Order: sequence, then structure tokens, then C-alpha cells
Amino acid sequence: MRVNHSTSNDSFSPAHLPSGNSSLSIFMYCLITKPSSFIFIAIDINIILIMLPLCAFILYHGIQQCLQKRSTSSAMAAMSHSDCFTYHMVTMELIGVFGYILNLAVFLFSGF
Repeated sequence: MRVNHSTSNDSFSPAHLPSGNSSLSIFMYCLITKPSSFIFIAIDINIILIMLPLCAFILYHGIQQCLQKRSTSSAMAAMSHSDCFTYHMVTMELIGVFGYILNLAVFLFSGF
């Protein structure tokens, strides 16, 4: 009597990948397949379309508020801690958005 020794992991490891139990090879296979590439591209586009205008609006509003305070007051008005924290967080999110733009450019120009 023959017993089938196939495991559920065999369905995840395609023939052209090494047969080792490496989660990195499975991750890379998932990353380069067409359906997952479309999902990553859709996530990138959504984050760019939502976060970029939001960050730009918050920074624009902060600059306008700062310029308005300077024009009405001769002394430099102090910025509140929460405003400073908000502008720093928006700047960090903007760096992340530029990372998503770079990621999207790599996906689109690499032929996936």
C-alpha cells in the first residue's frame, strides 16, 4: 500500500523554486505573481491618492497659519506642541508616500 506524503506546503512551492522550506522563496513567488502584483499596485495607488492630497493640505494650512500669525504679530508667535507634532507626523507620512511612489514606479517599469 502506498501512502501519499504530500503536505499542504507543496501547493505553495512551485516547481521552479528551491524545494527548501524557505518562507522567503514563497514570499518572493507571491510578490512576482500577476494577481499579487495587481494587489500591491492597487494598494500603492490608493495610498498615494489618499495620503498625498491630505498631507499637502495639512502642510499648506500650517504654512498659511504660520504666515498669518507673523503678519498680524510683530513678535514671533510660538507654535503649540500639538501643531509641531502634527507637522512632523505629516512630514514623515509624506516620506512614506514618496516611498510608495518609488515602489509603484519600480512595479510599473520592471514589467510585472
